[in-house]
Amino acid sequence: MTGAATGTAHDLLGDREVPADAYCGVQTLRGRESFHFTGIPMSSESAFVKAVGCVKKAAAMANRDPGVSDPIIARAIIGACDRRRGIQPWRPNTFRR
Repeated sequence: MTGAATGTAHDLLGDREVPADAYCGVQTLRGRESFHFTGIPMSSESAFVKAVGCVKKAAAMANRDPGVSDPIIARAIIGACDRRRGIQPWRPNTFRR
């Protein structure tokens, strides 16, 4: 990956360059590279992608609430899932004049 900003992510298989602006991590990138055997791109399965987003959001909320994960990281994951599903984040004072 050259030309684009990247970061290094680590999993059980080792280190891997991940685009800095990616909403996914190293495991998702490895999955996209390794499991293309069906010939059906994930982008054509919008219901599946939305469902995975719901699961990731629920996991972020479940780990944030008891303090297992960093609230800032959880908020970023929740926001990314909401944006992917087309949900606008609630903003305080939006309806004030």
